[in-house]
Amino acid sequence: DDASSFAWLDVSGAKQTCELPAGSLAFTCCQVAICYQLGDAPSIELEHSGGQIEVVAGSELPPDASAAIFERRGTYRLLRVAVPPAELRPS
Repeated sequence: DDASSFAWLDVSGAKQTCELPAGSLAFTCCQVAICYQLGDAPSIELEHSGGQIEVVAGSELPPDASAAIFERRGTYRLLRVAVPPAELRPS
C-alpha cells in the first residue's frame, strides 16, 4: 500500500523514472511508460518528452498519439491512465 517508483529506458536509451501511487501498476510499451491508477473518470494524461502535459478524456488515445508511440518517435515519455474502480470489477 506504499508509493514506489518505476524506472525504464526511453527511446534514446536514457534512464527515466516516475513515482507510482499506491495501488497503481506500470509497464512500458515501445519504451513509453504507462501507469494505470484509480481515478474518478476514465482519462489519459500524456506527458511529452519536453514536460508538457496533454489530457485526453475517455480511454482511447488519439490516432496521432498512438502512431507516435508505436513508431518510437520519442514524443511521449509517460502516459498516466485513470480507471474508475467500477470498471475493474467483473459485472
